[in-house]
Amino acid sequence: MIQDGLIIPDKSPKDIIKKSFNNVDLVQLTSGIKRGYILADQIMHDSSSVSKWLSFGRGDKYLFSRIKQIGVEAELCRMIEAGILNYDYYFKYNDRGNYPYLIIKKAGLFHMTVNQCHSLKRPARKSQYRKKENTNFQTSLVLSDKKMVYNSTPVREEYLELNHGYQSKLPTFIGLGIPMIDENKWAFKINLQSNLGTLPQLKFHTKASGPDSLTPDEFASYQERKSND
Repeated sequence: MIQDGLIIPDKSPKDIIKKSFNNVDLVQLTSGIKRGYILADQIMHDSSSVSKWLSFGRGDKYLFSRIKQIGVEAELCRMIEAGILNYDYYFKYNDRGNYPYLIIKKAGLFHMTVNQCHSLKRPARKSQYRKKENTNFQTSLVLSDKKMVYNSTPVREEYLELNHGYQSKLPTFIGLGIPMIDENKWAFKINLQSNLGTLPQLKFHTKASGPDSLTPDEFASYQERKSND
């Protein structure tokens, strides 16, 4: 009698991240998120900028709870548009149609959400849209009396999370990881802020000045890039 046995990863989660991101990518992602926090702080302390966001239809509660995430998403979109990050991006709506979320991807390798979280101990809190995006590939190892049979399913791309947080002027953590399916655990994660400090000095272009101010119109233009899925 054939029965389901172990579920084992088809690939090493650590190797997936190493294949998908080089050191420069990781430094740039970290830089982009930090710049997003600086941008958010600028918006919150500039009365004319805050007024623009409020007049755009964002209430106080929305503005204060989302402005850091908006800043991060805007900076990452800017870096992709400028060719600093060699990825693609688009926005998708959740099933209720009331929240557009950012997907960053590299075709054939990964797609990831960008999330503001309380900590890096676990993946971002469960939500329907994140669960829907998690299509990580696993191979079923089926056991029988005579042999082991591997039952594979075609893979699209690995799902990753780029998480940051939290209620601070600069992020206290920035993490990149692969969440396990249907479990509140990481298959593998790295804390970019602590790990990148041990990297050798890298020579590449970075933008030294502070981030440009962000208007609602600019952010809305990024959100116009929708998924074809």
